[in-house]
Amino acid sequence: MIRRIFRPLLAPLQTRGIIIEKEVKQTENKLLAKIGEKIKSNGPMSVAEFMNICVSDPEYGYYTTKQQIFNVGGDFTTAPELGQFFGEVFALLNSKSLGVWIEVLLKQMLGVLKVPSTPISIIELGPGTGKLALDVLRSLFTIRKSLQGINMSFVDISDKLKTTQQQKLLNFLQSKNVYMNYKEIEVGPQKMDSFTSDGDFSMCWGRTLAQVMEHDLRRMESAKK
Repeated sequence: MIRRIFRPLLAPLQTRGIIIEKEVKQTENKLLAKIGEKIKSNGPMSVAEFMNICVSDPEYGYYTTKQQIFNVGGDFTTAPELGQFFGEVFALLNSKSLGVWIEVLLKQMLGVLKVPSTPISIIELGPGTGKLALDVLRSLFTIRKSLQGINMSFVDISDKLKTTQQQKLLNFLQSKNVYMNYKEIEVGPQKMDSFTSDGDFSMCWGRTLAQVMEHDLRRMESAKK
């Protein structure tokens, strides 16, 4: 009886599941063929090269082509997606840790807070949906009351995820009346997205760690002049 009731409701989901499974298998077969051709042409392939093709190939790579990676409808989730505590702790550790925590408590009790102005540079590899970066940014803003001297750099090979991250962070900044100026810059063989504010706060996105590190070095050298 129960099966008869729910079978019509489950049928569309089962059909969709079969279609998705077929699409995944087709992609896997094409990727396998591509890897096979590379091995035939160039000989044995290292594990590093194999993994790089699997995750970042422009046509069939996991992170470059998959529509839904995280959370519901995706393949996995990460700690920041479960709550903001992870990002808040990270922000405290990057703001003189216990000293700042005590100052925050003093502010709550006495209404007085001396905000540390130590420059902070944060690099995140594979920011995903941008949830961790948002929690860190929100916590730093709460603690310091300013984003001055903070630079956030992100490494991601997925254009789709990069767009999601940028929208999430820019929306938060706009809600705090922090407005960013966009500029596309060339660092190495590829271009980067760079955002800067009038208050010495910046964010940038690159495709490799080397590219982001080079940009950070340029930025620090420029700041010394």
